[in-house]
Amino acid sequence: TRLPKDGMLEERALALGRMRRHYQALGLLVGDLGDLDSALAFCDRVWARGHASPDAPGATTTAAAQEYRAHPEWRALDTCVYDVLVKALLDRDAAAPGADEPTPERQQALLVLRRFPKRVDLAAALD
Repeated sequence: TRLPKDGMLEERALALGRMRRHYQALGLLVGDLGDLDSALAFCDRVWARGHASPDAPGATTTAAAQEYRAHPEWRALDTCVYDVLVKALLDRDAAAPGADEPTPERQQALLVLRRFPKRVDLAAALD
């Protein structure tokens, strides 16, 4: 599925997220829009969906539970979304000219690692 490359970037990121194309979605949010807060909100939603138990009291994730039963690999994609965010930031950092100096992307990646140490698998993010 191809999405238009111009305009509607937030909507495009949401659509990519529903397709489990988290790297591309987060690349739009932190790269094209420069919006780490939106990227973190995206990660919060996806991570919570991946960790929600359909049997928990008050669970509103019936649709997500059905999706995970039909596509068990999706849960793994959703639960590692913070790794994907760090990787997207570090990939942008590595592509920046003069990458020896701290870039905003590198600083943002470090911020994510500090704020969410239990949600990031550092080895996976650096792979």
